[in-house]
Amino acid sequence: MNSVTEMARKALNEANHERAAELYKVKISMEPASLEAWNNLGICYALSGKPRRALTHFKVSRNLRRIDASASLNYAKALFESEFYELSAAAFKECMRISSDNPIFYIGAALSYSKMGEIDAAIACYRLAIDLDPANSSAISGIGTVFESAGLVDQAFIFFKRALAVDKSNHEAMVAYMKHRVRESDADDLDTHILEISENKFLNLEIISDLIKHNQVKKAGKLIRGYFTSQAKNTPIVPRGLYKNGFILATSVAPKNLDHQYSCLKGWMKQGFEVVSINTREELAKIVSADRRFNRINFVEAHRSADHIGKPLIYIDDLISHITTSHKDWVGIINSDIMPSDDASKVILEKHGESLGSGSMVYSRRTDINILSNGQISDKSKFSYGFDMFFSMAGSMMTIGRSHLVFGAPWWDYWLPINCCVNGIHTFEIMEEIGFHVRHDMNWSEEAYKACGIEFLNALRKLMERSRNTSINDSNSPRNVESMKLLNNLFSALNERTTDPEDITLDDLQIFNIVTLGAIDLYARKSSFDAE
Repeated sequence: MNSVTEMARKALNEANHERAAELYKVKISMEPASLEAWNNLGICYALSGKPRRALTHFKVSRNLRRIDASASLNYAKALFESEFYELSAAAFKECMRISSDNPIFYIGAALSYSKMGEIDAAIACYRLAIDLDPANSSAISGIGTVFESAGLVDQAFIFFKRALAVDKSNHEAMVAYMKHRVRESDADDLDTHILEISENKFLNLEIISDLIKHNQVKKAGKLIRGYFTSQAKNTPIVPRGLYKNGFILATSVAPKNLDHQYSCLKGWMKQGFEVVSINTREELAKIVSADRRFNRINFVEAHRSADHIGKPLIYIDDLISHITTSHKDWVGIINSDIMPSDDASKVILEKHGESLGSGSMVYSRRTDINILSNGQISDKSKFSYGFDMFFSMAGSMMTIGRSHLVFGAPWWDYWLPINCCVNGIHTFEIMEEIGFHVRHDMNWSEEAYKACGIEFLNALRKLMERSRNTSINDSNSPRNVESMKLLNNLFSALNERTTDPEDITLDDLQIFNIVTLGAIDLYARKSSFDAE
C-alpha cells in the first residue's frame, strides 16, 4: 500500500499527472477514506486543466476531514477555477473559520467577490488580508485591480504604486502602473518611459496592447519603435524574447481530409506557434475519433454554429474572442488547410516583426498549388480574391468589430483588414510565399454567398457609422481617406438603388467584392508608404 502512495507522490512531483492520477485511483480503491489520495487526485486533475473533475475530488477530501484547511482551500480554488464564484466565496470563508490568520483565504474570497461585481466585499477582504500581512503585495495590488475595474483609475494607481513599493517584482502591479503612466503621459514624454522599460528589460506588450485598446495607436507605435532603436544595431529586428508569452493561431478543423489538415497544422506548430481549433462538440468528437493525432492540438468547444448557411461553421467572433483572452501577446487566424513555408515564422516574426510590434495587422494571401502523382508541386499562383492568414498583437485584434460573419465561408477574410482600414490601424500584406494551399473545388451555393455578402455589407455599414462618432479613426492622418471614399461612394450607389438588403443582387455583391478588395489593397500600400 505504501509503495503505491510513494509511486503516486513521485509521479506527481515529476509532473506526470496522468500516471499519478492512475496510482491515486488505485490507492482509493484500496483505501476509500484516504484524504491524501482524494486530495492529490484532485490536484492531478487541476494541474491537467480539468477543474470540474478536480472539484469533485476536492469536495470528497474536504468532507472526509472538514477541519483540514488545505483540503478546504483546494476545494475553494477548484470552485473558483470552475467559475462558481458565489460558492467559492463561501468556501474561502469556510477556510477562514478553520484558520483565521492566513491571508490567502481572504485574497481568494476577494477574487470571488470581484468576479461577482461585489466591489465593497472584495475590498473588505483584501483589507483583512493586508491587516494580517501589511507587506502582502498581491492583496494591495488586488485593491488596485478592483478600483480599476470600477473605472476609478486614479485610486487604482495609488494602490499599484504602493504594491510596487512593497514588492518590485509584482508583475500585475508593474503592468498596471506602467499602463497608467504611459497612457496618461504626453507623447513627448515617451522617451523617458522607453528608457525606463528598456533598463528594466520590461518591454511589456500588454502596455502597447492597452494603448491600442484606448485608441492611442500612434503612441503605441512610438513606444515600440523607441524600444527597437534603443537596442544594439546587431540585434535582430524582433528578438525571440519579445514573443516570450507565446504566439497563438486559431483555426477550425473540418471533419474531412484530416490527414492533410494535420500535416498543415503540424507545420505551424513545428515553427513554434501554438494552434487552437474551435469546433462544435459534434465535429470535435468526429475529428478526434477519426484521427487520434489531433489529440495533440488544443480544441475548444464552440457553443453555437452557423447552421443556417448549410454547414456547422464557427463565427469569426468566437475565434477572435478566444485568442484575445488567451493571455498570449501575439495572435493569428489561419485556415486549417494552409501549409506554411519552411521560413514562414522567420518572415512573420523577423521581417514583419516591427510592423506587428507597432500594432499593425499583418496578413497574407495563400499560394495555390497542384500536387503531381510523384509528389512534386506545380502551377503555383497567388490567390487573388481573399486572404488566409492574419497576424497581430492581441490588442490590435481586440479592435475588430462584432459581426455574424462565418469563418470558412465567403467574406469573413475581408472583415479583419477592412476593420483596420476604417479604424485607421496600419495593415501590411506579406508578399512572400508563406502559405501553400492545394487547389480544390469551391462548394458554396449562390444563396450562401449572397447571405454572407449581405451580412458583410450590414456589418460594414454599422462599423463605418460608429467610426464617425469615435476618436479611433485619427482625423489628422490621411492614410485611409482614399479607401473610405471608395467605400462611401459604393454605399451611396447601393442606397440610391435600394435600401432593402434582400434586393441586392449577386452582380451588386461581386462589384462590392472588387471595390472592397481595392480599398484593402490601397490602404495597405498607404500604410507601407507611411512606414517608410
